[in-house]
Amino acid sequence: MKVAPMKCEHIIFSHKNKPAIDSDLNLKLNDMLIPAVTTVRDLGIYFSSQLSFTHHHALIIRKAHQRINIFFSVLKYASWKVFIKCYVVYIRPLLEYGTVVTSPIQKENVIMLESVQKSFIFRVYKKFKMSYSSYFEALEECDLKSLEHRRLCIDLIFTYKLMVTKEIIIDDPIFEFLEHSRLRRHRYYLKSLTTNSNKLSSQILSNRVLRCWNSLSELVFPVKPSTAVFKSRICKYDLNHFLSLNPTNY
Repeated sequence: MKVAPMKCEHIIFSHKNKPAIDSDLNLKLNDMLIPAVTTVRDLGIYFSSQLSFTHHHALIIRKAHQRINIFFSVLKYASWKVFIKCYVVYIRPLLEYGTVVTSPIQKENVIMLESVQKSFIFRVYKKFKMSYSSYFEALEECDLKSLEHRRLCIDLIFTYKLMVTKEIIIDDPIFEFLEHSRLRRHRYYLKSLTTNSNKLSSQILSNRVLRCWNSLSELVFPVKPSTAVFKSRICKYDLNHFLSLNPTNY
């Protein structure tokens, strides 16, 4: 902070609707006022004072569309499969960066992110004069999954690494194991240690993924803990019941 005081800002986080800026709070460094802001960028993720990631999503969506437009300008003679491959390598990672933190739960935000992939696929089909009947049929033909499905898989894999293989360690626990003696429970049944009382808390990973995780079949979990095996099985597992978008409504 002392090296670059001009780059210092402060932010107040609050779940209230109005911006969390306290006009009476005057923070200073070397007699210089540290300005208050409503959004801050940390490790590539934009956090808002209201703890919403709508601003972050809007920025990455705009950047993704910019790259898509570049591809359609540059890849004039590439095949449709090359377009799909470029999307997977250069565009989709933008939409999935930090998704364990930023994954939306509100349907309008889910649609907002999904629309990037949907519009890209539609443009590819239009460019190559391919028959486009529906988004989900096009996904199958392109060997892709919906972004919502992929985010859920990422959440489940992260939870597996955190609670089963212990590849991820965090200082403050967000889950604890429950006894699995009851019928129809797998051996990694979890309880969230985070209160789930409002929209803000429901978007936290430990609340967001809990219902899906506890509903998984015992067969999804390998006898000997293995992230690679779990990842392979979960990507093939039917998770449609936990997704808000499907062929009938999108």
